[in-house]
Amino acid sequence: MAEEKKKQHFNPNAKQAVVVDRGENFRGIIRILGRDLKGEVRLKRALPRIKGLGENLSKVVIRIIQSKLNIDPNVEVGLLSEDQVLQIEELLRDLPKYGIPVFMLNRRMDKDSGKNIHVLTNDLIYLNKQDIDAERTLRTYRGWRHSLGQRVRGQRNRTTGRKGLTVGVMKKLAGRGSAPGAPAADAKDTKK
Repeated sequence: MAEEKKKQHFNPNAKQAVVVDRGENFRGIIRILGRDLKGEVRLKRALPRIKGLGENLSKVVIRIIQSKLNIDPNVEVGLLSEDQVLQIEELLRDLPKYGIPVFMLNRRMDKDSGKNIHVLTNDLIYLNKQDIDAERTLRTYRGWRHSLGQRVRGQRNRTTGRKGLTVGVMKKLAGRGSAPGAPAADAKDTKK
């Protein structure tokens, strides 16, 4: 029975497999905000995998989790209890309430509500699509570029970002009847 609790992990530097005892409460997959996270990953490495949380914002969220929720950021996600997972989800759903700076939020002065909010996962995908569709219907420059499939943010597009057939460069031939790349033969250089 003790053998069932232990899980073996492969360590390429070790000569034998490392046996880690995680206990009965360990879960292999934890679902946080609709994202499946592996149980073996530490919390501070698992949070940036949620869509809408980047590296920088997740560092700030980890500090809040550590100070206000008293959860160790180095704990493996599979060892978190259901209550701790619910507390983390509540924190992630309302980041401005927990003191996240406004400049780190992804929807400042939202068009619909007028509030500073931060959206994650599928809501982020949906709202981005709604914003692009609104730009298209308003026929703004950005919306026009979106509908044509062109670059929107002012990038150069003379040579990169081409779709379809690529256009090559043809060099002019140096002279008629000569091989490409060979110097042209002048009429003055003929032997007498």
